[in-house]
Amino acid sequence: MKHTLPKSAIKESLDNLPAGLCFSLPSGLPLLINRVMYQLSLVIDGRSLQNAEEFWRTLTGGSFQNGAEPVSGGEQPAVRLPDGTVRTFSRRELTADGRRVVEIIAADTTDLHRLAGQLRENNAALCELSARLRRYNEQLDELAKREAVLSAKMRIHDDVGRTLVRTRYALTQSPPAEQAAPVLDAWQNVVDMLRCIIEPKPAASPLHYLQETAQAVGVALVIRGRFPPAGRNAELLTAAAGEALTNAVRHGKATELTVDITETPLLVTARFTDNGTQPVAEVIEGGGIGGIRKKLERIGGSVSTQAQPVFCLTVSVPKQEVI
Repeated sequence: MKHTLPKSAIKESLDNLPAGLCFSLPSGLPLLINRVMYQLSLVIDGRSLQNAEEFWRTLTGGSFQNGAEPVSGGEQPAVRLPDGTVRTFSRRELTADGRRVVEIIAADTTDLHRLAGQLRENNAALCELSARLRRYNEQLDELAKREAVLSAKMRIHDDVGRTLVRTRYALTQSPPAEQAAPVLDAWQNVVDMLRCIIEPKPAASPLHYLQETAQAVGVALVIRGRFPPAGRNAELLTAAAGEALTNAVRHGKATELTVDITETPLLVTARFTDNGTQPVAEVIEGGGIGGIRKKLERIGGSVSTQAQPVFCLTVSVPKQEVI
């Protein structure tokens, strides 16, 4: 038995939809408008929807009535109604029974815009927090510099004081020549220290420091890839390499440490392997690797270890500095 729905049932079903709906001819002549769309046209345009194309031009133009306000324009204009709700409109052309039909839908996007507003507020708060952290880091750097200067002044004061005492003592001895050589050496040390402060030597690169450390403990260092020449990435990778070097010598009796460095647009990754004795039990993360993990995870990096088939320490450092 064939059943058909009357037009009134279809209209009633569309009227019960929470979204506004309008079907019209390309000329703008309405074919079907549900109750929600009809009410929206009264609020936004100040009149009933008689021409869908004119109503769409009103929506994209942003000139509304009764306190309605534009939220966004473009191909999907959004309108904030006087009751605070937000409706987002979309338009598309359909083909039904060989005829072109224009569909306009008004979806309730109040919650979406509310969440977007909260997200913007949260982003603004995060930007402010980031600025405060940046200022705090600058203050920490300045404090560290002042502490270093103070430490240097105290060291100079103590060394000069001790040398003066030794000089005075040497001059009171008979004959004083026997005490001259040690005193002169002490004054030479003071002069060298002052010269280093006034004319500081350029600091060695992290890679140079790592190579010297490996040579000092009798381990050949093999680096495959580009080791960062300076900056935060170089310092963090050097710290990780130092830990890998320590573990290789202490636990594996290794004579060679290999560093494989790869890069992506976002990360610098280093894999540390050695030729020492491989662990037979599960590797328990100690304070050294744990400390490096904390530093890296704070800036979006990562640390992982692998025991088999060879012990491998892998660290990843973000290329972009995170404050």
